[in-house]
Amino acid sequence: MRKPTIIRIWLALVAVLTLVMVLVGGVTRLTDSGLSMTDWKPILGSVPPRSPADWDKRFAQYQASPQFEKVNPGMDMEAFKFIFFWEWFHRVLGRIVGLVALLPWLLFAGLRWIRGRWAARLFLVPLLVLVQGLMGWFMVKSGLVDIPRVSPFRLSAHLGLALLLFCYCLWWICRATPPRVVARVRGAALAAWALVAVLALQGFFGALVAGYDAGIVSMTWPKMMGQWIPPFDGGLPVMVHFVHRTFAWVVVAVAIGVCWRGWTLAGIMRQKAPLVLIALLLCLQVVLGVLTVIQGLPLPMASAHQVNAALLLGASVVAASEFGR
Repeated sequence: MRKPTIIRIWLALVAVLTLVMVLVGGVTRLTDSGLSMTDWKPILGSVPPRSPADWDKRFAQYQASPQFEKVNPGMDMEAFKFIFFWEWFHRVLGRIVGLVALLPWLLFAGLRWIRGRWAARLFLVPLLVLVQGLMGWFMVKSGLVDIPRVSPFRLSAHLGLALLLFCYCLWWICRATPPRVVARVRGAALAAWALVAVLALQGFFGALVAGYDAGIVSMTWPKMMGQWIPPFDGGLPVMVHFVHRTFAWVVVAVAIGVCWRGWTLAGIMRQKAPLVLIALLLCLQVVLGVLTVIQGLPLPMASAHQVNAALLLGASVVAASEFGR
């Protein structure tokens, strides 16, 4: 691979844009904006309505959707414009990420800065963006039928692909950075990968919480509905909320183990730095999670909770890379 610094900058840009996508996607979900656009036009869909007639056409399409008929029958044009903006912005940002991922790859390959296995490995970056976009539309379609809500499992897959893209970029940024460590610290690397695994599972539970609107089933902490184990007669929303907040303690335990194990085995500060970041992000994540619950899912707090989860996952991948060299 030639020009590794430029390639790392490209990967970092894709990672940052993906993180912004996670933020905007979370806002889109929390404001119930995802079903405001009832069609998918990869090219022409990037042009927003410009005239009153265009807005009337878009609004008429939305009025024929199950969400309007069953959830928002009294919505006026101004309220529709608000939810339309977030879904439109989310989709346009996805197109920007796609271009930023694909065009530099074509340039690097054309200049032969990346060849062979490096070209194949880095081609997964634009490919993951494409799959992410297709999954996004597949998710939206699930809410345009009888039930005016996207499938929680498709939502989980959509978010999971975004986090996979984010972590994949971070991984190859680390791989493209010249190593300064002589020996691998296998025990710490395995521990870091264990943390990545439990964080990925916790992210799946968190996406289910969002998909089932389960974040507001209980606004108390540490107990739910006044009990340590709540009654599950409320169905899946109560169950996924309980699992998400309970499994958080597994994440905390594994993260503490990783930080302790890694700190004792680390050879240089470059290996210890991700551990410090993991500890700080973990504390912040717990605080954000508790505040999000007891304050009734405020938009800024819930969005910060989701983005911080992505950062914590990314820091764990970086730690696994540093210890596994």
